[in-house]
Amino acid sequence: MPNTRDKLITTGLINKEFFGNNLILYLPEDEAKLKDFKLTHFKRKDLEKIFEDAPKKQEAKHFCTEKHSDDIKNKVIKPWLEQLPSFKEDNMIGRFPLPVQDDVLFNDFKKHVVKEIGNPYNDLKKFISTYDKFMDVKRKFSFSLKNLIRKTLNKAPIKFNEPEDTPRQVIETECLESEYSTCIDEIYNYLRGLLIKWGKYNFDKDSFDFRLSGFHSEVEDKGNFAAYRFQGIYCGYSIRGISRDNFKNSMNSIFKELLREIKDSDYVDRMKDLMRLGRQCEDDINAMRKTLQAYIDITYLPGECPFVKVQ
Repeated sequence: MPNTRDKLITTGLINKEFFGNNLILYLPEDEAKLKDFKLTHFKRKDLEKIFEDAPKKQEAKHFCTEKHSDDIKNKVIKPWLEQLPSFKEDNMIGRFPLPVQDDVLFNDFKKHVVKEIGNPYNDLKKFISTYDKFMDVKRKFSFSLKNLIRKTLNKAPIKFNEPEDTPRQVIETECLESEYSTCIDEIYNYLRGLLIKWGKYNFDKDSFDFRLSGFHSEVEDKGNFAAYRFQGIYCGYSIRGISRDNFKNSMNSIFKELLREIKDSDYVDRMKDLMRLGRQCEDDINAMRKTLQAYIDITYLPGECPFVKVQ
């Protein structure tokens, strides 16, 4: 098995040359000194005195460099890779900012980045720009669609099992953990899924048909009241003084009106834009992943920094 010194010679990190019967090991940058010593015919002991530390220094430096490289890989690059979020349609899976960005070595890794391999910090910067656009579009989309759902429910002849002294306005503005807010979230998720489907398959507004949209509702008797479900989602129970059939017809009409309003608005285009930004985020993530993996495959990370210093 070759020892560390042999490896250093093989890779050209230390040069070797015979001077008479003597093997001289020296650093590449000391080649000029060696020529001077040869010309003046220094004795072997003088050559050894000058050059004996070269392998030791180089070995020590590369030991430190390898250890520091491993530290960066284990504490920065690998966690960075593991923590990268993924994007599916209009949804991000994971968290951002990345926890690894708080590690003390995160900024030190910048000193070891070289143009020939790629710059993951530039990849990260590009991703952040796309991610900010994605989140801005998603926040506006979510706020707008949920607001439309609230307006729809406020027109409906329904009640929820809220405390008697809780005004509907308070429930809306404070988004209490309640049947009302749960209903809004579940309807939002259903409509979001519908819009994703429409956005994928070139939705045609003119040929829209409620039967093709899979519209489904049901009414369940609850003593003196009836509970209404839209697409399996509980949407409250009937107010007093309305028959079961009239209640169902009224609720169906309200929800079909909601679907028409979504169909005739720009929600499909907004969802397409959101999914496009999600795909762009995923592309940025993949580019970052490829660059980071390239640094994992390097034994000694390039560059100089204060963490690696051999006297």
